[in-house]
Amino acid sequence: MTQDCLNTHILYTRYLFIDKMDNYLTKLNIGKQCKEGYKNLRIVREYMKSYCSYQPFEDTVTYAYSFEITRVGEDTVDITINIGLDTFIYTGTGDLEEINTYFITEALASSNYTFEARTIDDILYIYSFDNSLTFATATTVSTSDVDEATITETNLENSYCTILDELNCLTTEQLCCMIQHGYSLLQDCNC
Repeated sequence: MTQDCLNTHILYTRYLFIDKMDNYLTKLNIGKQCKEGYKNLRIVREYMKSYCSYQPFEDTVTYAYSFEITRVGEDTVDITINIGLDTFIYTGTGDLEEINTYFITEALASSNYTFEARTIDDILYIYSFDNSLTFATATTVSTSDVDEATITETNLENSYCTILDELNCLTTEQLCCMIQHGYSLLQDCNC
């Protein structure tokens, strides 16, 4: 989810909220009380606080891959990640944390592209908002010795929510459910 998309949902929810609140207050002024409407408004107000604290991507993600590295042995190994014009080669005897840190540092220092990189549950994620990258950008991986380490890459074109989920206390799925539930609460009450 991008910031623009989230802003659209926030504005639409606020519009529905204000409309429902005006309706509720008008009925309250003439002596009609609606407990369900009041409850729904309170729930949606809390939802809106969550929407506003959620941190989506600032821009559209153009490239996102995960790299799962398994360090088996303790001898020296070469692990290579090729992304478009960039080639990152780790050579050493380090553990998984050291290897992932090396690739994060290399990706962030790229002179060809602007990358974001992080590890989540020992899986390396490299993604970008750079318009010179696409999900179709050639991405390959290799190791010099599969007895020492293995690496697999996965294109995240339709599933990069894992990255957002790590950045927020709500998962993207939970946020979407809250948005839909908020809409229904504001539209379904007939007080």
